[in-house]
Amino acid sequence: MVASSFTVLRASRLCQWGWKSWERLSGPPPLSTGGWTTWARTNATLILEPAGRSCWDEPLSIAVRGLAPEQPVTLRSALRDEKSALFRAHARYRADAHGKLDLARAPALGGSFTGLEPMGLLWAMEPERPFWRLVKRDVQTPSVVELEVLDGHEPDSGRLLARAVHERHFMAAGVRRVPVREGRVRATLFLPPEPGPFPGIIDLFGVGGGLLEYRASLLAGKGFAVMALAYYNYDDLPKSMETMRIEYFEEAVNYLRSHPEVKGPGIGLLGFSKGGELGLAMASFLKGITAAVIINGSKRSPSRLETGSCERPASSNWSETAARRLLRPGTRPSRAKMVGRNSAYSIYFDCKRRKVQLGEELLTQGDYEKGVDRLTNGIAVCGQPQQLLQVLQQTLPPPVFQMLLIKPPTISQRFVSAQSLAEDVE
Repeated sequence: MVASSFTVLRASRLCQWGWKSWERLSGPPPLSTGGWTTWARTNATLILEPAGRSCWDEPLSIAVRGLAPEQPVTLRSALRDEKSALFRAHARYRADAHGKLDLARAPALGGSFTGLEPMGLLWAMEPERPFWRLVKRDVQTPSVVELEVLDGHEPDSGRLLARAVHERHFMAAGVRRVPVREGRVRATLFLPPEPGPFPGIIDLFGVGGGLLEYRASLLAGKGFAVMALAYYNYDDLPKSMETMRIEYFEEAVNYLRSHPEVKGPGIGLLGFSKGGELGLAMASFLKGITAAVIINGSKRSPSRLETGSCERPASSNWSETAARRLLRPGTRPSRAKMVGRNSAYSIYFDCKRRKVQLGEELLTQGDYEKGVDRLTNGIAVCGQPQQLLQVLQQTLPPPVFQMLLIKPPTISQRFVSAQSLAEDVE
């Protein structure tokens, strides 16, 4: 849901609406939570299916009825996160010959996206505050999406024809949320409504720490017992991830495996970024894990993982070793699955030290100056800064990359030298 931080960083296209427009439209008539609302001066009706509410990962059908034949309209969406940051999107459409518009059949003609995108008004929402990341922390409350239909193809000045409000929930009806504080384990367990036992999953997120529950809560609605596990920067856990003990994760695995509503004998792991890296280590060194799904996990560990008296330092490539142990005997990872050591991305992960990670985290929080400073320091300690700069050019939005180049003169000189060298090779 959350999306990825750099996906949000790239969001800066056509939906730059002014605050005055939104203030004007925030007045009467009042919003009503339901499947449809009709604007009194027209016959246009906005129809949503399911009506009123749905789960965040559930498809939402959007249609408009009562328009004039081939009438041009603009549909726009907006929601505010838990810190009141505004996210929004818009798209231009044209009704059919009968005055109907179905987003599952009609392509968008422009705006935040183009083409046939039935859910585009949801996935294309972009932050009003640059580089802000949409993160759901309280899964017990819904995200409220406002949808509007405007006459014409101007997202700011078109006459409002219809409006609807829809709740997107993160817990299906009957899903149980159980806070976990057993021994050293700090987590939240989500259980499906019906009696168990259920397949068990441990869910691990990445840099930033804390306890994120939205993925676990949604998976519980699909019939899994999912435990969102915190491992730093939460409650009485360590504030940083410089050193982590595998015994903590072993305790979490044993707790979930022994739970009366979890089906044995083994459980699965779901890890993202640093959580994916930890998932590989857990699957390699701990018992009782029969499946692992790793999303965007890096090859190397920037922290320390301790196993009893045996410490695995930051320079050891234990994550790659773990990945190889997961392969069946006699098989080798394909080139598409394992990044070559000589590629720019391999160099990027080799250089991705603590300073670079903190820089990425600060950028997602909107602290651009400190974020760029951290990235600059990371480049300074990297053994191959030219290649790292080339990767950052592909992953950072242009304004942030320009901020990076103008920091110290040596950074831009290195980048220009790298470009010149590439041109000579070609």
